[in-house]
Amino acid sequence: MDENNRKERILPTSIEEEMKSSYIDYAMSVIMGRALPDVRDGLKPVQRRILYTMLELGLLHNKPFKKSATIVGNTMAKYHPHGDAAIYDALARMAQDFNMRYPLVDGQGNFGSIDGDSPAAMRYTEARLSKYGELMLEDIEKETVDFIANFDATSKEPVVLPSRIPNLLINGSTGIAVGMATSIPPHNLREVIGALTLLIDKPDAGIEEIMEYIKGPDYPNGGIILEAHNLKEIYSNGSGRIRARAHIVEEDNKLVVVDLPPVTNKAQLVREIAEAVNNGRVDNVKDLRDESNREGIRIVIELTSNADKELVKNQLYRYTGLETAVNIKLLALDGKKPRVMSLKELLQRFIDHRKLVVERRTRFLLEKASKRLHIVEGLLIAIENIDNVIKLVKSSKNTKTAILRLVEELGITEEQAKAVVDMKISRLTAMEKEGLEKEAEKLREEIEKLRHILSSEANILRVVKKELEEIARELGDGRRTEISTEESNIEFEEIIKEEEIVVIMTENNYLKAISLEEFKEQKRGGKGLIISKEDTPIETIITNNKDWLLLFSNYGKAYWLKAYAVPRTNRYGKGRHISNILKLGEGERIVSIIHTPMFEGFLVFLTKKGIGKMVELKEFSNPRSSGKKAINIDEKDELVDVAIVKEKPLILIATKKGRVVLFRKEDLRPMGRNARGVILARLRDDEAISIDSVDREEYVLTITSKGYGKISRVNDYRTTSRGSLGVLNIPTGKDVGEVIKVQPLSLEDEIVVVTDRKAIRFKASDIRITSRTAKGVRVVKLEEDERVIDFGIISSNY
Repeated sequence: MDENNRKERILPTSIEEEMKSSYIDYAMSVIMGRALPDVRDGLKPVQRRILYTMLELGLLHNKPFKKSATIVGNTMAKYHPHGDAAIYDALARMAQDFNMRYPLVDGQGNFGSIDGDSPAAMRYTEARLSKYGELMLEDIEKETVDFIANFDATSKEPVVLPSRIPNLLINGSTGIAVGMATSIPPHNLREVIGALTLLIDKPDAGIEEIMEYIKGPDYPNGGIILEAHNLKEIYSNGSGRIRARAHIVEEDNKLVVVDLPPVTNKAQLVREIAEAVNNGRVDNVKDLRDESNREGIRIVIELTSNADKELVKNQLYRYTGLETAVNIKLLALDGKKPRVMSLKELLQRFIDHRKLVVERRTRFLLEKASKRLHIVEGLLIAIENIDNVIKLVKSSKNTKTAILRLVEELGITEEQAKAVVDMKISRLTAMEKEGLEKEAEKLREEIEKLRHILSSEANILRVVKKELEEIARELGDGRRTEISTEESNIEFEEIIKEEEIVVIMTENNYLKAISLEEFKEQKRGGKGLIISKEDTPIETIITNNKDWLLLFSNYGKAYWLKAYAVPRTNRYGKGRHISNILKLGEGERIVSIIHTPMFEGFLVFLTKKGIGKMVELKEFSNPRSSGKKAINIDEKDELVDVAIVKEKPLILIATKKGRVVLFRKEDLRPMGRNARGVILARLRDDEAISIDSVDREEYVLTITSKGYGKISRVNDYRTTSRGSLGVLNIPTGKDVGEVIKVQPLSLEDEIVVVTDRKAIRFKASDIRITSRTAKGVRVVKLEEDERVIDFGIISSNY
């Protein structure tokens, strides 16, 4: 070819347009030919071709199995030239009862397992159609569906299967196309047929009426669908999300998983449970066994004797695949176009399909019966004139002449004449004539019945309904998946083990929580256990990990935090900087932490200068991420302590230099959050350090920075007026140090004393009860540059 001719064959094309065109072609090929099911039979092309090939091979449910390799080979050779692996994978999935609610293929051999094991090679497995698979193909030979040429035009394949069962809804479908995906869950056959018959009888039925029959998805492996109230919206709009979980039953000291959520790999689930136990997310598990067999799922989780079964269940649901989210999208090909449809539309499309199939089948049978009646009537005419017929045929030169003479002499049609000529001599008996007369009568009745069906749409729908009800009676089964209105969101508190913890705020603004169990009990005066090597604790509180913590800053603002949300660490851990937990302002730091399980009673506030007030605790019951103003503080002052006041009648304030102010609670009226407060203690070259409520019959613990402590009776302190100088509590000085806190306690309690680097835990009874002005005893042995920072009380009520 010369250069000029070559140039004439080159057409200018935009790369953008070429790419767009090619991509759209590719996308439509994937959508139409591979990924999405047809709304009528619920099948993708490869599935439809496999089932049709099995019918051609005669592999009915009551016939012998045939090698899967034969089925795959025939399918690939005649209808699906896309590789044997894809065909065998589709065949295997249709045989897996853990993937298909109603398997369309009956498999023999290893077709994989719920543990994720792959099927054996196709040369080892065998298959045939199941009863459900046969129903998909029933009446296909009666011109009920259209056929098109296969890929090489050597044979024909069905565009869609007649599908006597609503396969799309009972088996569901998943598929990822280009720019879209479908996820239709399986449903119960009996329920779906109930909804179909409802729509046949009442086409304007709403989604609420339909859902009286279809309760929700029905997965092959059972499980529980949560938040059932979401299903109405999903079935109305065609998309949404539900949550599903496994059934866990209690047996003695065991939890047993007896079914699985949708699309769950059992072996992987067991590994997830083991990992959750090993990393501490699931508590009190001492053994894990998979005892599943052919009778069903059975994963045994053996618990320790002190385990809280409900807590462990919630942890399993939260941290493993025993509870999972399931996306639903009712997307299918409707008239060669992908559409998201409502549940009612899916049901209606199946009814429309079956209506057309029944109509085409009826017309086919009518035509067949009419043709046969025509022949039988011709044969009867011939028998009535048998002598003349024999004479005519005998004297004719050939068959063609005989047919023409019979048409002319007997007044029958050419088709009838051909049948007469082909008739055997044995059929000329009187008995044969009687048989033909009976056949003719039967054919006339059948034709009348078929014409009656075709006479109206209502008659066709009655046939559709009758056939569906027969299937429901013969093949329907009970629901496997439970439908529950229970909410799926497990609160975090429901999955944590309740325990006592020590919450520590450090000088460098790090917050951490340590299990109280790490603080082993020692004797008073011991060295204690190291809790920090680089940072100094400034505030310590012992609390239940499910309590609320109210953290108060030097600026008089309140912040909220659940105790379990404090970063957990061991004794040496650094914790987490407070700025990563709370939104503190510049120069703001936490100076007091209190704990409460509920917001009842009052809070009392104390500043360094002895100013304070009382506020109802319920005013702090609505957390705010940016905190709430708790007390209005003078610029030269700062908040130092906050305490909860309930039924106790007295307020006790301690100062750094060893004085105590004790006054009646009635002397302090409640104020608003923005109030500055009133004078609670009058100070002389001193600072207020702690505030609490006490009872006359109680004891109070005083500990100093040099490690001295004492327990005194509240009765030893005289009551003064609010705002007084108070009375002497403990002599302070170089040897004793300054008071760090005074707090009420019970003699059955335990004490955790925290220094700037370590902590010691001992019984309150280790400290003797002394007079109000006594120096006390050494409670912790300090190094030369060490000082006591704080202490916490482990209540005997814990």
